[in-house]
Amino acid sequence: MKRTAPSEREPPLRLDIIAPLPERWATCRGCETMARAAGVGLGGEDRGEAGYPPEWKHRFDALASLVSQVGERFGPKVRVHLWDPRTPAGLWYSVRHGAFRYPAFVVEGRKLPGSGDKMLGEVIPEIAKKL
Repeated sequence: MKRTAPSEREPPLRLDIIAPLPERWATCRGCETMARAAGVGLGGEDRGEAGYPPEWKHRFDALASLVSQVGERFGPKVRVHLWDPRTPAGLWYSVRHGAFRYPAFVVEGRKLPGSGDKMLGEVIPEIAKKL
């Protein structure tokens, strides 16, 4: 379904990205609150990347680049939500959309077919089709 011409009142298209995120990207507010209450300090700017293998760092950088490209190309017409399947909310979202390989992409509530790094190049054209 193609959207009509964007207007000031039209809500932005929703892009959900489900992927294990590096600790430096933070978790959702609810998870941060639960962790603090449990005495497990997740907060802080520098959570370190030293423990990640180089291929994971490459994936994180590719995902960050995709998010930046979406923002630069579509601006306020697209709202990006990041879900880490290691958090309770992210696990729920992952199961809800049948996303068990990562990264997975959900546009307007519909999971794009396929998953993994090969999908990075297909997300922007899919968003453009929907706008």
